[in-house]
Amino acid sequence: MGRAVSITSNQNVREALAQLLSMPSVASSTHNIVAYRFTDDKGVMHYGIDDDGEYGGGRCILNSMKEDGINNALVVVSRVFGQKLGHKRFSYFKNAAKSAIQRVAPKSK
Repeated sequence: MGRAVSITSNQNVREALAQLLSMPSVASSTHNIVAYRFTDDKGVMHYGIDDDGEYGGGRCILNSMKEDGINNALVVVSRVFGQKLGHKRFSYFKNAAKSAIQRVAPKSK
């Protein structure tokens, strides 16, 4: 499951992440993969990731955001451990992130 919020500052990142990670469905997940990117009021691009044990997951989502021109957004993709997904997991992460972003974040380059 993916969730996204619009952000424009490091403070937004901290607040949004705390709020999302406190949601019961997110808090109970085995892995919460995070990626964000935004341009601050001085025109400086900021970005970050957290794989939360899903090696390469955050980078995968961040790269997808860059490719799609998504800015000013934070995405959390939650996964409950079940079966091994192998490399297919990256397409699942991308699809969950894109779906979440489409609901809340504007597309901009």
